[in-house]
Amino acid sequence: MRVFRTEMRLIQISSALSILVIVAAVFLFEAYGHETKSADNGSPASKTEEKEEDPSPHIVCLGDSYTYGYPDRTPEADSSWPHHMEEILGVKVANEGKLRQTSADLLERFDSDVVGKNKAKPAMVIIFAGMGDALGETPASAYTFEKNVVGLVEKAQDHDIKPVLIMPFFISEADILPFITEYRDWLRGYAETNDIKLIDFQEMLCDGENGIKKQYSPTGKYPNTEGYLEMGKYMAEQLKNDV
Repeated sequence: MRVFRTEMRLIQISSALSILVIVAAVFLFEAYGHETKSADNGSPASKTEEKEEDPSPHIVCLGDSYTYGYPDRTPEADSSWPHHMEEILGVKVANEGKLRQTSADLLERFDSDVVGKNKAKPAMVIIFAGMGDALGETPASAYTFEKNVVGLVEKAQDHDIKPVLIMPFFISEADILPFITEYRDWLRGYAETNDIKLIDFQEMLCDGENGIKKQYSPTGKYPNTEGYLEMGKYMAEQLKNDV
């Protein structure tokens, strides 16, 4: 009888230990199992990474002050035409316009600003060169301008990026008129010969050779906020079938 009671006691102890082991196992799973799952693929950060969209732009706008949006663009209010074009077309656009840039400067930073900054290459690069070339202390010769533009187009094509060219337009600086005229004449022939899309702001923005229209510029040299808005609308209209 005593042996029987001892055996019963051992069985009871064994059962209790088994229950304790099960409870401990459940506790450990609750404490560490969910943490591991979250770390692997269930955490908010992980879900954000999975759903994060590629920030690479569909279009890169490479240019000078006239692409940047000078003088009215501010960190709080982007008045540039690339910004307005982006809003209208509904595609991501990167504004790589910088102040005081020539076609040589654009060529130098093409690899870094058009290709190097982005996870994926853009589908299109809009190249707006010529204004800075003509406005420099020593305006670029037609030969220099042409060589640089050809280099920019070839870089784009080497990366399978569609190049689009913008014509420089006439502003109120009469002394640069001959240079702008030369650049424009060459661009027409080059774009036509090589089947490159060419966009010209001249008619919608300018008053002939007298510079930018008064409602779009108080000085005739740089567009105002309204001028850049109209440029953005014009660009979107010209590119609506290309994006």
